[in-house]
Amino acid sequence: MRAVVLHSAVPPEAPPDEQDVLVQARCIGEALERLGWDVVLLPFHSDLGAMRRRLRHMGLDVVVNLVETVEGSGRLSHTAPALLDAEGIPYTGCPTEAVFCTSHKVLAKKCLTAWGVPTPEWFAPKEEPPPPWARKNLVIVKPVWEDASVGIDQEAVLSMADPEAWDRAVHRARNQFGPAGFFAERFIDGREFNLALLARPGGVDVLPVAEMCFEGFGPDRHRIVDYEAKWAEGSFAERHTVRSFSPAQEDGPLVERLSALARRCWNLFGLRGYARIDFRVDDDGRPYVLEVNANPCLSPDAGFMAAARQAGLDMDAVVHRLVEDALAPRPFRSNLVEKPAVFEQERDFSADTAAIPGLSLRSHLRPSDEDAVERMTAETGFFNGEEIAVARDLARQSRTLGAAVSGYFFILAEKDGRVVGYTCYGPILGTAGRFDLYWIVVDPAWQGRGIGKILLRAAEKAIRRAGGRRIYVETSSRLLYETTRQFYLHAGYAQVASLPDFYAPNDHKMIYCKTLVAAA
Repeated sequence: MRAVVLHSAVPPEAPPDEQDVLVQARCIGEALERLGWDVVLLPFHSDLGAMRRRLRHMGLDVVVNLVETVEGSGRLSHTAPALLDAEGIPYTGCPTEAVFCTSHKVLAKKCLTAWGVPTPEWFAPKEEPPPPWARKNLVIVKPVWEDASVGIDQEAVLSMADPEAWDRAVHRARNQFGPAGFFAERFIDGREFNLALLARPGGVDVLPVAEMCFEGFGPDRHRIVDYEAKWAEGSFAERHTVRSFSPAQEDGPLVERLSALARRCWNLFGLRGYARIDFRVDDDGRPYVLEVNANPCLSPDAGFMAAARQAGLDMDAVVHRLVEDALAPRPFRSNLVEKPAVFEQERDFSADTAAIPGLSLRSHLRPSDEDAVERMTAETGFFNGEEIAVARDLARQSRTLGAAVSGYFFILAEKDGRVVGYTCYGPILGTAGRFDLYWIVVDPAWQGRGIGKILLRAAEKAIRRAGGRRIYVETSSRLLYETTRQFYLHAGYAQVASLPDFYAPNDHKMIYCKTLVAAA
């Protein structure tokens, strides 16, 4: 059996954060050899044609993907798994979509916010003026694409009340990462935790929780794991930033909360193999996800392996688990998870369907459902050809890309094996727990029996459990839609806006909203 350890190509003059991947490659290669594999270490280059030809002629069985940067930049790290996907080569770690979505830190934060996962507020200085909160709190200036604390030092944390410090930080970030390559985030001046996750057959394990303790940090030094703490051996920050696996007894509920959030990130982003989730916890005990790290560092002295050793796993055991996960058979689906755990509530739908014997609800789509969605949407007589095509396309996107990627979540009502209704909803990106309810459609032969109400209740329940706080619905002002408008009013929705002549002259867009109470 042949394994290729694919790693970033590192020039001799590269900084220590890039050189570290060579340590990882060597240690993992040695572990694979101990496990009986024939091992080849292969640097990854941006010439994808040449890489493809090389991989095709190697006779390999699996790739251990350690590509963190391409030509010194994290911006192209997703091209390695993308190439492996295109070639159909099994590989360890997270899939292409997860690597891309988590590597772009602002995109990751938008996803977290849309899914109701707490993350510090942020803004992009190039695109928008500083919001009010930024003028009242410390901020930290961070790169969009880079990991390993690249670009992070004490001067990256500042108060915008000091214009000179702000201008200096922005100027430096612009020079290092480009005009659109950085952002500013609210600095959470609290405790920092790392949670490592490792796949196992049928699931994922959360390894022992690590707290980064900042010993001897005075008021003139911000408590952050900056570049110096990670890479400047012998420096004050490196010697006094200490990893601890001994949580206090009173931290039990916090550890449980962090573990639940880490699992939620694993499911929402469709992580695979292994990952690390970084948190800050404020003085009131509220946790915030700082970063979702797909394929984190596996060097013996890195945080992931430290957590693995606490769980009784050495390098050989970790590598065995990663290869086992890479080679496990998988049904065809999007690599980014189709049904995040917070949306998997089919077991709870039975109470909603009890009033109609034989009726069931499901939240996963089958290939035949695209025809069913198109048929029902057309047969209602409410929608034109373009709208019918859109409904079918949303179902196709949700099924093939996965709901988490497409942003379109479906719940289907089924009676005796026939789909008799559906609803489609999704998070509104860039908002705090706001969702759109796009469609509720019931087969005309089954209208008037309460199926629409059942679908609406099921969607509201799923949205609430996903952290949704408000649901928005849009419909037409035409007389044809009077029953639709009354349906939402009776369900507790209030009209919040009307956009005149939106669809056509004298055909206004009517916008309704419902505020959800918190999930029990």
